[in-house]
Amino acid sequence: MANRSASPPVHASIGLLLREHARLRRLLEPVLAVEATVGDGAQSTPLASLRLLARAVTRLQSFLSAHARKEEEGLFPPIDAEEGREGGPTTNLRAAHVHMEMMLKSILQETEALRTTPDAVMRLRLKVHVHQLSQLLPEHMEEEERIVFLIARHRLPPAVLKEALARMRGTAASQT
Repeated sequence: MANRSASPPVHASIGLLLREHARLRRLLEPVLAVEATVGDGAQSTPLASLRLLARAVTRLQSFLSAHARKEEEGLFPPIDAEEGREGGPTTNLRAAHVHMEMMLKSILQETEALRTTPDAVMRLRLKVHVHQLSQLLPEHMEEEERIVFLIARHRLPPAVLKEALARMRGTAASQT
């Protein structure tokens, strides 16, 4: 007799996004490690730290942008069809994608500005933005995993998930 309470297996489309979430978590680690070397107050910040921070943020930004596009073009449309887009579960997630993109751009701008003009206020603002990102990104991924991926696993037919995977792979191919 089958256990009806068992969760359906993870479809390849969800598996792909879960692996990307794991990679995003790994890409955030060097950002946080380098941010810890940014001086406070009157302390200056070594230029090497700022270069490392800019590289780490650029890698994170690039991967996050591609990942968000896969979600928004691949998985979110069938979720929206099932749950409704306006006020549905993807509404806040889409807004968070835009917000994180803006935060990453600000971090890069602040990092570049600090390379030429050491400023205690700018350093503090940079540290605050990195800290906010370090909170927002994991919370965002947890929300996707807890809500959207669960809806996809339990409510979307395998054929719809297969189409979503094809769209995600098409999005990835168009970005290369």
